[in-house]
Parts: sequence; structure tokens; C-alpha cells
Amino acid sequence: MITFCKDLGIYCINRGKSSCKHMTDCCKEYCYNLKFYNIFTFSLNANNDYILERTWKIMEGKLLHCLINQHWKTDIKRIRFAARGECLSVKSDIFKVKDIVSYCSKVAFWLPTRAWKDGNMRALIEKELFPLNNLKIQASIDYTRTKKEFNNLLENNWSTMFFNPNDNEMIFDNDLFVKCRKTWNKVYNGKKWVNKPGLCAKCNHCTSTQNHVWLKYHK
Repeated sequence: MITFCKDLGIYCINRGKSSCKHMTDCCKEYCYNLKFYNIFTFSLNANNDYILERTWKIMEGKLLHCLINQHWKTDIKRIRFAARGECLSVKSDIFKVKDIVSYCSKVAFWLPTRAWKDGNMRALIEKELFPLNNLKIQASIDYTRTKKEFNNLLENNWSTMFFNPNDNEMIFDNDLFVKCRKTWNKVYNGKKWVNKPGLCAKCNHCTSTQNHVWLKYHK
């Protein structure tokens, strides 16, 4: 139902590839999850995606709250929605997230999403999810988005997460963005320079009030 992501250092509720209904051309070419689809066989990937989507279908706040408080020994303080896949694929997902976040009020939830690109989805997100104090939402944006779209997000109090495979090019207001500590600050593991695992558990920038984070290209 939820898994611990060692790379991020936090627990995640993931979804399958079929949930990515708001993907851009950038997603298709540079999504970091592509490495998993290239490493593993088609059947293994398909089976994993099927399990993730079936799990999401039965997910509800009362069940997750029960598991966290009665069955799991670990003190879960932070959960990210969809480190893999798109959490807010269709409108019903918005109400599912609201139910989960409301029930698990002591957990801090983090939700990057591309669903803001759909006007109806965006309006519903702002109405139903923005008021939840333990949920931080970021509009996932990339070089395919326009400055007009970005400015409109700012005007409506959205936080953003920006990605560009060209690390030297920030197409929006550079002064607003903070470089992601995990993807920009690499450490040497004795063989090569790598992204520092587990840093998201200690860094609070993506989950602060209104924030704008710039991700470095990483494979």
C-alpha cells in the first residue's frame, strides 16, 4: 500500500504508468522512472503497474490511518504521493486524496502533480485540497510550459517543481527558485558522484508554504 523509498528517505504511495494522463513531451523523454522500464522486462513492469493501480483503487483514509496507527511499528511522519505515476489522474482521485489526508491528520503529505494543466481538475484541486493544512501540493512544470502559465500559477498561490534537462537554463523567474539539495548536491560514493540518498526526509523546502524548486537533470 505504501513503500519506503530509500532514495528519498520517506514513505511513498505510488501509482502505475497508466495514471500519467497529464504527461508532457518532457515526461515521455526524461521521466526518471524510464530507467526502471528499461532495466526490467515488459511483463514485470506491467505486473507491478497493475498491482499499484489495484492498490490505489482500494486505498482509503480509514484503512491507511488504521495501518499506520495499529499495525506498523514505524512512526510515519511524512508521505509523498506518487514518486512514481500521477496521483491525481482523474477527478475521483482528488476526493480520494482528500479522504486520505483528512483521516491521517498527523502525517505531512507531499503531492507533486501535473493535473493542474487540466482547468477543471485544477479548479477542483484548489477548492478541495488547498485548504488541507497537512498537504503540500506542487505543480510539476518543465520547459514545455509557458511564462503565462507559470505566472497564473503564482497568482493562485501554487508551489512549483521545475525540471529542464538543460541544467543551465531557467526559463522562469530565477530569483524565485531554490535548487533541490538532493539533485544538485552530489556526494562521492567511492566510485562515482551520486545524488545523496534520503535527503528529502531532512529537507523541508518542498513542503514549506509556497515554494519553487528547481530539479537538476538526473538519470
